[in-house]
Amino acid sequence: MGPRPIQQGETLYGRETEVRDLYNQLQARRIVVLHSPSGAGKSSLVHAGLIPRLKAAGFDVWKPIRVNLDPHDLGAPEQTNRFLLSAIVSLEDELPPDRHQSPAALARVDFLEYVESRPRRRSRADRPVVLLFDQFEEILTAAPREAEARQEFFAALGRALDTGKYWALFILREDYLGALAPYRDHIPTQMANTFRLDLLGLQGAAEVAVRLAEQGGRSFPAVDQLVRDLSAVKVQQPDGSFVTEQGLHVEPVQLQVVCRRLWAAMPEDDRSIDPGDIQQYGDVSRSLASYYADAVLKVAGGDRTIERSVREWVGEKLIVAGIRSQVRQEAGRSAGLDNRIVLQLLDSYLVRSEQRAGGTWFELSHDRLVDPVQEDNQQWEQANLHPLQVQARLWENGRRDRGLLLGAETLPEAVRWAKEHRGLVTEGEREFLAASREQRAKDLAARRRLVVLATVAVVVAMVVAALGVAALAAEEETMAAKEEAIRQLHVAVRAEAEAVRAGAEAVKAKAEAVEQRDAARLATMIASVGELLATGQHGLASMVIVEVPRPENVPRWREFASSTNSRPLPKFVLGRADRVNSAVWSPTANAS
Repeated sequence: MGPRPIQQGETLYGRETEVRDLYNQLQARRIVVLHSPSGAGKSSLVHAGLIPRLKAAGFDVWKPIRVNLDPHDLGAPEQTNRFLLSAIVSLEDELPPDRHQSPAALARVDFLEYVESRPRRRSRADRPVVLLFDQFEEILTAAPREAEARQEFFAALGRALDTGKYWALFILREDYLGALAPYRDHIPTQMANTFRLDLLGLQGAAEVAVRLAEQGGRSFPAVDQLVRDLSAVKVQQPDGSFVTEQGLHVEPVQLQVVCRRLWAAMPEDDRSIDPGDIQQYGDVSRSLASYYADAVLKVAGGDRTIERSVREWVGEKLIVAGIRSQVRQEAGRSAGLDNRIVLQLLDSYLVRSEQRAGGTWFELSHDRLVDPVQEDNQQWEQANLHPLQVQARLWENGRRDRGLLLGAETLPEAVRWAKEHRGLVTEGEREFLAASREQRAKDLAARRRLVVLATVAVVVAMVVAALGVAALAAEEETMAAKEEAIRQLHVAVRAEAEAVRAGAEAVKAKAEAVEQRDAARLATMIASVGELLATGQHGLASMVIVEVPRPENVPRWREFASSTNSRPLPKFVLGRADRVNSAVWSPTANAS
């Protein structure tokens, strides 16, 4: 089990029950499909467990058959059925070289004809033949579009199995089991007899580790700690969080990896594997991280660009938010990674596939790989990635936030490095550089605008200052003019007040003069009334007395009025014949 399947002649531990059950089913049913999750140890079970059991029971077990060869690579004619030729060539390889036929000749032979005529050792000539079709999922993956060739292959295989002289075991990953449905009718049993090999149970895993340690002369009292760590899985809680719990199975690959590293690291004289030894020499996380690093390096073939792509694919597509995620297989590339590389990861047991919802999905082979993968990726990035590449990833993961772009200090060196290492720069990193340059240009333009604005502001400030000085001087002149105007206004007000006062005095003097004139006139009138009365001119006196203004204020006015009114008015005859409109009397009483 593990990265290298256990071969014939090697001891297989922990699978005695499975070997017995599979043997019994194959012996009784004749045609069986063995399926399991990737990495469960199918090949180890068959090679190290089942084949020795079959041979011991008298079966003639032929070399495992593969159906993945390309006829063009073998020099076969056009229109050759690749699956039939691959199967026949696989069986031919077991024969001595001098008995080999050319692929061109084998391409013309029917499968039943070949197995019937294939040379056999005399000691096995009468034994029932067992045909082992290993990695049989290749019938579906090697040439997905050649459905007609697959139908022809199953029909030819069915004719051979119909003879009842051959046993057949089809070995494949269980995620391809359902895809065989269109071809089952060609097989006598319709491939109805299946045997599922589960991952290694906890007890079986402990047995494997203890027995292997005993082979090396060591006891293993800390085996339960190792198994518990390897079986750990992450279980989602009702609130959405995840907790680590002990699972029911152990990946054989991981068990082999950790045990191998533990055996190699421990001191030769340390004969007991204790908890401290596991922590010091066989830490599960470190062992799995080293296994992951070795597998990725092998897949990449030393190409750092490919290695980085693989690490990013595993670390970002198969692990999301710290837990395993799945990627659907697509044509050519799955989630950005070439499917040929994905198949190599499947062969390394880092990745397993699952058939679901009409498609194939890839995922990490076990939860226990999550933390080691992330830690090893981080260490590899620190050792191999340029700061430009690290920052570009932060920028991408940060939704291309402008704040994560390169600044003026780091951009020139990053541009220089990118030019010198064009083959290592991804498209995303080129976009990151372009965005950094664009932002840098915007920053420079903004700074230039700030400089211009600052210069203009200084000039404006100087102009404003100069204008301020002039305005201050003008304001001072204005204030002086205002003060002078106010002073002149005060003078004018005083002059006006003086003029008003003088006018008032003039009015008063005029009034006094008028009063004096009126008084003099009144005195004259009163005197005239007295004289007229004294001379007996009562009529004239009465005419004068009525002309006195404001008589109530004149002394003796009543006295004179009474004197004039007590006597009759004189009669005057006007010597005129026409109409008289007015008459005037002179003091001499002569009318005119």
